[in-house]
Parts: sequence; structure tokens; C-alpha cells
Amino acid sequence: MALHQLLDHLQAKPTLHIPSYIDGSKLDNRTPEKMKLALDNELTDVLRVARALVMDHIEQPKPEDALMLYGYSDGDNAPYNSAAIFLVLHTNLREMDESGGQTEDYLTKLWGCVLGVDEMQALLSCIANRQL
Repeated sequence: MALHQLLDHLQAKPTLHIPSYIDGSKLDNRTPEKMKLALDNELTDVLRVARALVMDHIEQPKPEDALMLYGYSDGDNAPYNSAAIFLVLHTNLREMDESGGQTEDYLTKLWGCVLGVDEMQALLSCIANRQL
């Protein structure tokens, strides 16, 4: 099953609980601390039992929270480096056109105003260099 088919299937059955699926738009984002804790708990819970996961709506976490993805995506030091993590970014054509059509540029526009240049480059090197 292709990734887009999996996502279509999940959207068609919103009550279906797939243990290897995380919806970034439904994480507790009341405070940065709660969002980080919710994201870390979800990632850890899934990766303890699954070899792969889909994290949908990576555009939803705040920049500080998105930086947590670096720790899980770093090829050398990730706690679950044998797992496959598929990050799904939702955008529209206008937003992508404004970013030059590049995922890296879009994410930099989204998160770069808060993250420093070094943090942003490190994060992008782990999460945006292998696009499907």
C-alpha cells in the first residue's frame, strides 16, 4: 500500500486506531512543554512496539517542538535508528509556490523564525533530505 493510500484510508476511518500513526494536529499543544511531552510520549510509545510509523501533520508542532524530531531522525544517534519514520507535511500549492516549491524552504519559513540557522539546518538535514 502506498503512503498516500494509507493516509486516504486513515482519513476515511477517523475512529480507527492505528498504533503506528501519529496525528500531529491532535497533540496537546496548550503549552510548549505539554506539546513536547505529548510528542515524545507518542513517538516513544509507537517505536517501542513498531518498526515504522507515520507522523502526519508535521507542520502543526511549534518550531521548538518540531526540533524534537531531530533526535528521532538522526541516523547515528536516534534511540530507534532501525525504525522507519515517515513524516507527512500538509500544505497547499500557494504556500509551496511562495517557498519556491521546495520542502526545505517551506519548513524554514515555517520554523526558521524561531530556530537558529544551525538548529534549522540540522533539523532539515535529518527530516527533509529524503523526500518521497
